[in-house]
Amino acid sequence: MSTVRTELGGVALDRGLVMLQERPWEPNPHLDKALRNYQAAVSWNSGNAHAWRKLGEVFLTLGQNEPAREALTRAADLDPDRVLYQVLLGDAYDGLGASQEALAAWLAGHGGTIRRDAVLVNGAKIASAHIDAGDPLSAVPVLVETILKLDPENLFALATVVTAYDGAVEGDHPLADPYREAARYPSRAALQPGNDPRLPEFQARGAAQLYRSGYWDEEMVGGVARYWAAAGSPAAVHLAEALSQGEPERTEWLVLRAEALVRAGRASEAVTLLESVGADAAPPVQRWQAVALLALARASGEPPDWSKAEAALVAYAESAPTDLWPLAALAQVREQLGDADGARTALLALQERTDGADLAAAAEAMGLSKDAIALGDNLVPNGGFEEWENDRPADWIWSDMATGDPWNLGVYSGGSEQLLSLTGSSVRLQGVWQQADPEKDAARAGYWLYDFSRGDLRPVELRPGSQYVLSLDYLVDEYGRPTATVWLSYGDLPCWRNDRRLDATTGEWQHFTLVCEPASAGDDPLRPLVRLFGTGVAMYDNLQIREVLLTGVGKEG
Repeated sequence: MSTVRTELGGVALDRGLVMLQERPWEPNPHLDKALRNYQAAVSWNSGNAHAWRKLGEVFLTLGQNEPAREALTRAADLDPDRVLYQVLLGDAYDGLGASQEALAAWLAGHGGTIRRDAVLVNGAKIASAHIDAGDPLSAVPVLVETILKLDPENLFALATVVTAYDGAVEGDHPLADPYREAARYPSRAALQPGNDPRLPEFQARGAAQLYRSGYWDEEMVGGVARYWAAAGSPAAVHLAEALSQGEPERTEWLVLRAEALVRAGRASEAVTLLESVGADAAPPVQRWQAVALLALARASGEPPDWSKAEAALVAYAESAPTDLWPLAALAQVREQLGDADGARTALLALQERTDGADLAAAAEAMGLSKDAIALGDNLVPNGGFEEWENDRPADWIWSDMATGDPWNLGVYSGGSEQLLSLTGSSVRLQGVWQQADPEKDAARAGYWLYDFSRGDLRPVELRPGSQYVLSLDYLVDEYGRPTATVWLSYGDLPCWRNDRRLDATTGEWQHFTLVCEPASAGDDPLRPLVRLFGTGVAMYDNLQIREVLLTGVGKEG
């Protein structure tokens, strides 16, 4: 009878788990039925280890950790060599907040692999208890023997070990020195959020500790926070809050906190935070106030929210009259409000400063009036970066020149930017950190126009005798030391060779226009590459290479 009840419990549990996944808000009779069957199974035969284990699983599913612990303890006692029983017992202890017991059970069941992130969290909780008691050195054994053994790049463990010895001894120390380089320059893997939702808080604590202890400067800690924010990691909010609370007088931490909240889907909290600054807020504060209100309007679709976003955008546009972004956003907002004339006015102002600027520059370079020329089609595939394939824009390939050889080592990231995009999706590049070995080339990374069918860079051919206009919209963040560039070719060209450095924009979207000299036969084709040197953030949109055409109706300017 115990075996029959166990099998009936299994059928009910499978159905209950399916229902839990599909309709988690509804009462689940299948889980109740599974619970009754497993309880009956162990009542008939208290030596049925499998039934005890399944009973414990049902209790875990229901969030009842103490009865789960009791059932899984019985299962593990009956069959101590069964790895899964120990792992599940560790889960029950974890739910009870018993970190020492959870670690012991998981490690007994080889859970360092099966429950890797949970082991890291509970090891960090044990270490935190030592730190909170004022004895960080006593946290070192669990950090080194459990966390760093499992995850050698764990940011919380690295930060705690090196700062604990710094606070206890002067100078070098053989137990801390092996970890200092990894703490100063965290790898990309060290910055990943992991699969346990509790891990980001410990990552943020480690980052804040490295900043307070002088291992990281403000450029580094701000870069890590923005990297996490762009990835949607809760670590960004935790870190930004710690920075803002530790140095409340610094506006940049307030802005960083607002950005992290908006990117985490908590725009209403960002609005409340920024409203505390008052009416005389600096442009970055006004910018993120507008971004947050626009995000709320897009989420709700309600006219009052669109009106609030419009007011914030108008206020920001007045404080930053050269920024293109509020014009693009106002066109969208006014369209949603049914204000066709207002939307058209904003759109025309944007076009005058982008396409209009391109046409005017070409006319001036050729000594013609604007009505004497026109600009041809864009020769750059997906130059607006609207189409994406995984983490790269379609027709573009990631170029990472921050590998340590022959370039300086660094951590760079690329992806799609939508919150601050002019057209829906833009390229966002970030340098989190870079080393500065004078014997090596500068670190940089970006996206290169690429022909995947040929497996080579995609050329943009120029017609001999024709002139071309190259233009793009771009943003260079005001934080860090970012240098945004466009690279075209190694060879001599009508435009330029190697990297063309773009002016800083202090966080605003600006337009860049260049009229190239007439192309000649035998010129190398252009091979556009948008990339970033240094640390900080740059964004790109609307990269265009267009031939200047004569209309035959104008006259000399």
